[in-house]
Amino acid sequence: MARKRQRLRGAQLTAVAALCFCTDAVGQTKREESPPVQFFAGRYALIGAAGAGPAYRGGATITVIDKRTLRAARVIGAVKTVELGRIEKTRFNTPVIRWFAADSSGKALKPMIGSCHFKVDLANYPMLLCTRAPIDGGAYGYETFFPLDGSAQAQRKAFGFSD
Repeated sequence: MARKRQRLRGAQLTAVAALCFCTDAVGQTKREESPPVQFFAGRYALIGAAGAGPAYRGGATITVIDKRTLRAARVIGAVKTVELGRIEKTRFNTPVIRWFAADSSGKALKPMIGSCHFKVDLANYPMLLCTRAPIDGGAYGYETFFPLDGSAQAQRKAFGFSD
């Protein structure tokens, strides 16, 4: 019984320490800094599922348009689409990429069609974990963008390394 209480106490202390690490002196969560948009430039393999539909795979190339805007050229099967994305903060101060469909002139259309959280792998490459808006009132879809070789050059430039 004493061991059980001791383990429980250790778990409680770990949880409190984690909470203290994530909050500042005022008690608000710390802001996560957004990487520069150039960090996301490169080629990606894409795997996803549209709601309850079948899984799909394809590829995407993300390029930088300006300081705040990204362009994703996606190819899934024979279907090519272009989306525009912006890095924005959620209400929890977490940076995300919000994607909008683009018209033929390159302007973003409303409403938002997807939102991506991103993680950085051990080799300092971005991996995008996305939620897609429902199609025709269906369920939400999910996609993951995995970086492919060749995007390291863009990441090195984004952080000021010379080649």
